[in-house]
Parts: sequence; C-alpha cells; structure tokens
Amino acid sequence: MQLLLVAFTAFSLLARAEAPPAAQTSPIQLMELFDVEKQAGEGSIVFEFGAQKETITFGKEAGQYGLAMVFPGSSLPAQYRKDFKNEEIIQIAFGATRSKLKGQVPQFGAATLIASQIPTKPTRYKLVMPSTKANPETNIAFMLFTSPSTSNDRSDEEKLKGTLFAQGGSLTFTPKSEFVMKERPYQRGKMQFKVMLVEVKFDAELATPFNTQKGSLKGSVQLPLYVPYGKAAEEIARQLASSSLSGAPEPASKPRAPKK
Repeated sequence: MQLLLVAFTAFSLLARAEAPPAAQTSPIQLMELFDVEKQAGEGSIVFEFGAQKETITFGKEAGQYGLAMVFPGSSLPAQYRKDFKNEEIIQIAFGATRSKLKGQVPQFGAATLIASQIPTKPTRYKLVMPSTKANPETNIAFMLFTSPSTSNDRSDEEKLKGTLFAQGGSLTFTPKSEFVMKERPYQRGKMQFKVMLVEVKFDAELATPFNTQKGSLKGSVQLPLYVPYGKAAEEIARQLASSSLSGAPEPASKPRAPKK
C-alpha cells in the first residue's frame, strides 16, 4: 500500500478535535471524552534534532498527555478493509492538555502500530517508512514527531518541514494492567471502552527530507489504551476512521517494510 503517514499516524485518526457531526447530535470533544486532563499518562521522552534537545515530561502538571486507541481493521473504510480486516490498528497520540495550551500545536506526535491482536506481553515493533518494494513483515509501526513547542501559527508548509518521520529503530509495547470497563457520556446515554494501562518505550531514529540532520526519540511513557466496546463506541471508531481517511488514495496492497 502507498500508506500515507497523514492517514495512519500523527494528526490523523486521533487528531480530530471532535467526532464527525453524523456521529452525534452535539459535538463530542475527543480530549474531553478521554479525559486527558486527569489521565495524561506519565513518563518522559528525549527528543533530539541537530543541536536541539528537549525532554518532554507527561502528566497533569506537565501539561503533556499520551493516549492510545484501537481501531479494528473492520472499522476502516472499504478500500482499506480488505488489507486490514484481520488487523488491529493501535494509534498512539501525544499532545498538550487544553489547560496548558499557549499557542503551540495541540498535538505533536503519534505512532501507529499494525498488529494481529492487542499484545498481551512485551512486544517490539520495528519502525519503518512505508514502502511497496519489499516483503511484508509482522509487528511494524510508523511514526511522526515534531517539537511540542512548535507554534500553531506557523503555516502548514512550515509545520511539515519541521515534522520528522521515523526511518528506523523500534518501540516496545508492554501491557501494565488488566482491562477495566469505563463509561463515558455519549449523547443521552453512555459510551463504553475497555481501558488498559500500557508502557511504550521508544528508541527511534528520525529524519526529514527537508533537512540532512538526523533526529532521535528515546524514553518511555505509560498511557491508557482505549478499546471501543459496544455499538456507540464502535460507531465513533468507524466515523473517525472514515473522516480521517477520506481523500486518501485507494491502497494497492498491504504495507510493507524496507528490505534489510
């Protein structure tokens, strides 16, 4: 597949400020739905790019959050469903909590893991750039990242030039708790999610075609993983996937990792 990073990684499936209008009678703010002000995650990662070095701390006081949500392959639009119907798409997103936003970009990075099932033990995912020229591998992930201090007033072109893509390295996904059921307000009723605490450890090599300098991302974050449960939550997942992937070209084949 000519897998667009804009479609499956940062600023995509979890980047929508609210669910599509067709999914509700009144807007549902995703960050409020997942209550990131109270469940922002914890841990820190170190982002380096050239002479730039930033330590990003997660948590309520720090004002940086991490969260993850599972999109079953069956919830994707028809043109993707054929290749991903038996997969679980795990989307991890990083951003600033609303109370701490002071003109910077609201979301600064994410990773997308393609898995046959939600891992039940520590699992390493190889970070790759999308390609159609090699044999497919299992346990692969894609990633985008930009400095959390990037001004939201910058043009889209400037933001793109400051965005780095993972071209190597790995991330390790480790479950840290059992699933618990949580309810969130939805229209006049409740929406259910299965929620589990997970740790994500990064050892990523970053690069951008707009600069010859290389970057890196290292560290670990514990964050909540949300799995839609029941018709209401599953419908939101379908609506988000459909809205986020609208306009993306029809895939030609399943994503493939570069040759070693």
